[in-house]
Amino acid sequence: MTTYSKPSAQRIHWTLPLFISLFLAVFVLLASFWTAPEDFSFFRIAPTIDSSEETKEEILRYIENKYVEEVDIELLRTMSVDSMLEYLDPHSVFIPGDELQNIIEQMNGKFEGIGIEFIELGDTFGITRVVEESPAHRAGLKVGDQIIGINDTLFSSVDWDTEDRMKRFRGEGKTEVRLILTLNKSQNSEVTITRGTVNVQTVPVYYMLDSITAFIKIDKFTGTTYNEFMTAIETMSKDHIVKNLILDLRSNPGGYLQQAVNILSQLFTEKGKLLVSTSGRKSKRTEYKSTGKNFYKMDEIAVLVDPQSASASEIVAGTLQDLDRGVIIGQRTFGKGMVQEQFQLKDGSGLRLTIAYYNLPSGRIIHDLGKGKSGIARNGSKFDNSIEFKTHKGRTMMQGAGIEPDFTTAGYSFWKDTSEMYPTYAFQKTAFRYFVNNKNSVITAGNDYLKQLGKELLSNFKSEFNEYLTKEWTDEENFLAENQLIGSLISLQKGMKEKYLFTNQSDESVLLAIQKIYEKDPLALKSLK
Repeated sequence: MTTYSKPSAQRIHWTLPLFISLFLAVFVLLASFWTAPEDFSFFRIAPTIDSSEETKEEILRYIENKYVEEVDIELLRTMSVDSMLEYLDPHSVFIPGDELQNIIEQMNGKFEGIGIEFIELGDTFGITRVVEESPAHRAGLKVGDQIIGINDTLFSSVDWDTEDRMKRFRGEGKTEVRLILTLNKSQNSEVTITRGTVNVQTVPVYYMLDSITAFIKIDKFTGTTYNEFMTAIETMSKDHIVKNLILDLRSNPGGYLQQAVNILSQLFTEKGKLLVSTSGRKSKRTEYKSTGKNFYKMDEIAVLVDPQSASASEIVAGTLQDLDRGVIIGQRTFGKGMVQEQFQLKDGSGLRLTIAYYNLPSGRIIHDLGKGKSGIARNGSKFDNSIEFKTHKGRTMMQGAGIEPDFTTAGYSFWKDTSEMYPTYAFQKTAFRYFVNNKNSVITAGNDYLKQLGKELLSNFKSEFNEYLTKEWTDEENFLAENQLIGSLISLQKGMKEKYLFTNQSDESVLLAIQKIYEKDPLALKSLK
């Protein structure tokens, strides 16, 4: 893979929202701890912290000297560590020492683990992906396998929650873990896996939608994302002239700010154009600007977003919108405008602390104060959502919660607003159950056959997730759900790229993006010549 030169990194900022793990139930055992594929390893409910007074005082000193807003230190001193971090904001968290190194490794793009993705189905973990050349792949695990226990213990025989189960999977490289798999209702098997290095792929899908338009999906922003993005364009450019780009940032929770900036810089020919800035009470204003060093030139750009697009993905979308460099399509984004820095504490644990806010090029802040009750929410003047800002070409943008797309699509409008279950997981769960029960016929089936299963899958889906569904469905909503269910089945059968090749053919946001890219003057959003 080509290594591309990029703007020099300044301080590493964490731009990841912690909330998502509260309702996502799809996990990854790529490392020796768990994560949801829509977010990253530390997207979990923060643990109850059993810390010494020394550690507490160390945390208080960091808060006093680094925190984004002025806070009452004496008030915080009366609280437990977990209470005072909760008081600050939802994104300032304590990281136990046994997880800190794992987090650092995973964000760097490779780490020690076994290499599977799975969904939790009661007392069973259903494998939805096995990473190529991973320890799990070498051990013979396959999509559709079901893990029912670990190291001689069945999940059904103990009162373990998800985190308790995950602790049993954790461990250093070259150590072993023994999984118990179910073969049928009366027979189990065991497989021993030696943990090893697993690479995290953050650009899982890219291909040419037509002769000049590229589609690139970015799941998250880790230390390898910029190089993966550039490799995707390089690969497609071998056989095509890539003029247009559709960038899919839906369900992307963020990651390293610098990686997002590096990608943004590639989309502007000018040198020194302000892309984003950060500032806080104790941190000086830092500006991130374009380098003018473009390896490939793009004409038209469309970015796809949804309510799970957060932080670094909002920076990419918001910057392109502010500078009228691309058209934004989908649903309003999450609204996470805080920047975190990670500090290692003397006892080996870690503290991720909010140190700044970021501003888009127009100056607007996109943080949503409604995301969690905290001390920060009590200082709301700078978040006034009645303030107007102007884009590069004079369009009016309102400051507020997240990025409002230039063109709004329906998304999962049939789904009730709930934090307990997210539609993508529900689609995967229904598809996985069908896949396991009909594996032989599904594995060899073509897409035409799978399309015929749409109504059966939809019936299963509505039956299983009735409590989360709106009562009346339109024909369009039925079609969308069928399409996603079939896509989830194709993903289990053939992989993620094949899923997108199928679902993008009728994806409202993708089709609208293609239309806008080819329109003569969509919102006057032409590339800046």
